[in-house]
Amino acid sequence: MYQADGYGYNPLGLPNDFEIIMGGPGGGSSTNIISGNATMSLMYWNASTASYQSVPSAYNVGGETGETVAGAAVSWMTGTNGMPEALINAGASIVQGLWNVSNAAGGAPQTASTLTVTLYPSNAFLFLVNNGAGVNASNAQWAPTASTGVVIAGATSALTYLLNPGTYSYLVELTGYYPVSGSITLTAGTPTSMSITLFL
Repeated sequence: MYQADGYGYNPLGLPNDFEIIMGGPGGGSSTNIISGNATMSLMYWNASTASYQSVPSAYNVGGETGETVAGAAVSWMTGTNGMPEALINAGASIVQGLWNVSNAAGGAPQTASTLTVTLYPSNAFLFLVNNGAGVNASNAQWAPTASTGVVIAGATSALTYLLNPGTYSYLVELTGYYPVSGSITLTAGTPTSMSITLFL
């Protein structure tokens, strides 16, 4: 019997779990998400009810693969079937609980917050952290800022990210420009926008 309840471990000492992951094509490789809109569900067969059911709780990260992905913002919502599902969009890959997890943002299905960020120059790098206490190398998560990957001189980059409610620290930087940092609080279901210009 496979026990995946937080108490069962495999021979390597890793906790047994069920995972759906996004990652590179293999061999420990990584990939970047620069645009996306998808949902994922993870269900199991419940023999007593003779039906599929959603896993009781979930995180937006997996731990038993070498492949990784950057630029995937994963939040959650209640699907049309009434079960929770992961909602994947381009954005900062912030590790957080989704449903029925003590560190999830709230105890009920979350309405994602929308954050529209306009950057000048358009090829600046945006990093986000969901703690509001500042950005450093150990906690920064890159958020894609150019969905096409093409930088046009003099253009601005305006992208919208779906994030869980809460206070986020941000850092915007680009070689040759002074960096800009700060924090912003997002409220469930309320669109928020910010415009940042970097100066030489």
